[in-house]
Amino acid sequence: MSTTLSSRTTSSPLDALAPRGVAQMPSAFEHPSLQLPVTAQDRERALGYLQQAYAEQRLTEWELDQRIEMVLQARTRREMNRAFDGLARIPVGTGAVLMARRASGQPGPVARTGSALAHLSGLGTWVFGPAVFYAATPRHSHTHREAAKAFNFQLVMGVLAGLVGMLTSVLGAGELAMPVGALVWLVLTVVGGARAASGEDWTNPVSRVVPFKLLDEGRAPRQLGR
Repeated sequence: MSTTLSSRTTSSPLDALAPRGVAQMPSAFEHPSLQLPVTAQDRERALGYLQQAYAEQRLTEWELDQRIEMVLQARTRREMNRAFDGLARIPVGTGAVLMARRASGQPGPVARTGSALAHLSGLGTWVFGPAVFYAATPRHSHTHREAAKAFNFQLVMGVLAGLVGMLTSVLGAGELAMPVGALVWLVLTVVGGARAASGEDWTNPVSRVVPFKLLDEGRAPRQLGR
């Protein structure tokens, strides 16, 4: 299909599923499940895995588009597995589609819980709680990305609170600014935790207005159709 895809040969069982033009293993090595038709759920999970690979920068945007097209056109699992050439090494009997179910683009319950806790930890620890979650989680993971967001937000709000405090003490006015700011901080911290718990890639309004990022927030999975 493409030079990039067809040049990625491996010594794994995925060679039997490689695109046309790549040396393939004898058909005797193929598992019967590879001839099963692709379901809508299979296709959705496979697309989720490709989006995750793109978010982890293992695919370029051009490669992602090419592989998405292969998934959408696949009629059997054998044809769909071609979209994962060079990305995964798994037993033929398992199939890349089953692997995609375990590693889809959507974060699992544990990741969503950790992401929510990363945001909410800022309520009692300021930037230190999110920093711990950031350091303890794998790079490019959902929790790692959300912990970076929480850290950056808490840092910006802390700096803004300090500036407002100094201006209030110097000018002797603006007493309502601190309680209003505290309320905004509280609400956005809780909402950030709730959005992370749902698996949503959400950026709060303060972080949009003040795009200061001391920690790298990574790249969210690309939305199909964009």
